[in-house]
Amino acid sequence: MTSLARPCHERTSFLRVMLFCIINLRFTVSDDGCGLVSPVRSVTVPERTPAGTELIELKWNDASITLEWSFVVVVKNHSQKLKEYFESALTFVPARNGNPCKCRSNSSCILKLTNAIDAEAIGPLANPDDKPEEVLSSAVHFVCIDVNAHSSRSSITGLLITSTNEYSPNFDPLLRDIKVPETTRRDTTIILLDKFVTDNDYGFGGHIKNFSLETSTDFIGLKNRTIVLMKEFDFDEQLKQRKTSLLFRLKATDSEGRAGAGYMILNLTDSDTHPPYYSSFGCKRLIPCGDVIYTASVYNKGTGEVKDIQPDQIKAEDGDTLSAPITYSITGSYNLWLEIDADTGRVTILEPLEELQESSIEITVVATEYTTLRRNADATLIINVETTRPTTIVTTTVNNDVNSTSTDVTSTSTLTKKKVLAATSLSLILAGVIPGLIIFCLGGALITWFVCRQRKAKKERWTAIRLHIRPPADLPSEDTLERNRLAIGLRGSKTDVSDSTKADVTDAESTVYSDDGSQMSEVSEASDIRLDRAH
Repeated sequence: MTSLARPCHERTSFLRVMLFCIINLRFTVSDDGCGLVSPVRSVTVPERTPAGTELIELKWNDASITLEWSFVVVVKNHSQKLKEYFESALTFVPARNGNPCKCRSNSSCILKLTNAIDAEAIGPLANPDDKPEEVLSSAVHFVCIDVNAHSSRSSITGLLITSTNEYSPNFDPLLRDIKVPETTRRDTTIILLDKFVTDNDYGFGGHIKNFSLETSTDFIGLKNRTIVLMKEFDFDEQLKQRKTSLLFRLKATDSEGRAGAGYMILNLTDSDTHPPYYSSFGCKRLIPCGDVIYTASVYNKGTGEVKDIQPDQIKAEDGDTLSAPITYSITGSYNLWLEIDADTGRVTILEPLEELQESSIEITVVATEYTTLRRNADATLIINVETTRPTTIVTTTVNNDVNSTSTDVTSTSTLTKKKVLAATSLSLILAGVIPGLIIFCLGGALITWFVCRQRKAKKERWTAIRLHIRPPADLPSEDTLERNRLAIGLRGSKTDVSDSTKADVTDAESTVYSDDGSQMSEVSEASDIRLDRAH
């Protein structure tokens, strides 16, 4: 009686643990000790069956027996997560109101869905090696306890979840960026389609049955669920035709005939197939350049960097589109006198070349790509050794090392030929331009002076004199002249007036005007003039 007073979940916990040891999980009734009227051997539950759907109704024969019911879900792979998923989706209730753990006589108990079952949610809970058809099948172990006899009985019913074909095949976005190197050989497998195309259905219809290539092409082919290269290619030719990115349409069909389509993009990539080329010599990529010969002239007693290499400073570039770094080296018997910078290609004289007693030396420059294949190209550098200081050689090199006691100073070079030519041209230009400017300025000044003189000679001056006149004291009163203001146009400072009376003029103020009426000067002295008598 004590055990019966426990809560329902505690009474059945021991039985649930014991049921994990059940071996026979077939969808048939292995025991009908509960005396069911109509034993249910198995039940099929389609995926997406709505919550609340009644799956099994249990009734027993002996009305005098009072039974308490519970159930345990047993899964084949013993996955605890899967077991918990099924148990949370099922519930066991009496057909009428009452204690859920006690379905008594003349009544029935019902197993129903609490939540809809999703096959795609079940798949991730299973072990990776389990087959979907095994994962989706389980068993419900019903346990009935005779309240009066204190004995337990059991009945097992198989539970089968059937999945539906809900999803079309899915194409991975990575299919849109499949890189194919230029060196790929014919019949080489490019991709395995099963790694990029999947079906999201679990169980029914969840397997890709076949693939097909919808785009007509002789570039690739479909063989045994793989994409293979059918024709080798030259990246540079594809680049000229602007066909370095190729688009193809694929179709996939699952085991139940549901199809899906997607696209695959092959991006062709360049490989290290061409040696470097000397761009500073005028060579072009992919175009044969012939012999590459650089020249320079140096002073036999000079050291330092060799300048003014013709036609330009040594420089090479990658012969492919990979832009691989280039390293430089020299070969020959002049390593004690010369060296080349591995990164820049600049040549330096270490020791004066007069010791060689040669008028010219020839070295081989090797440009090497920093790639796996280490492709390289050669060029020739001819250095003319001159006994006089040339205009194209070494710049001053000063090496002051605080940790050493010696200081090396090499002689400086004079102007290069280009600079000399530029200076000479400028001198000639200045020698012709400056005298011309002087002559032009002098001629202009002379012409200006002459024109001004002619204009001055032709000018006529007019003098307007404002006079203040005081008459003599011995004149008759009727003839007395009042202060008169006369303006007489004169040519010169004195003039004769016919039939006039001579009079003294004092306090005279005069102003000289030009012919255009502008004031020029003033006359400070009074003039003795003859005036017309006013009657």
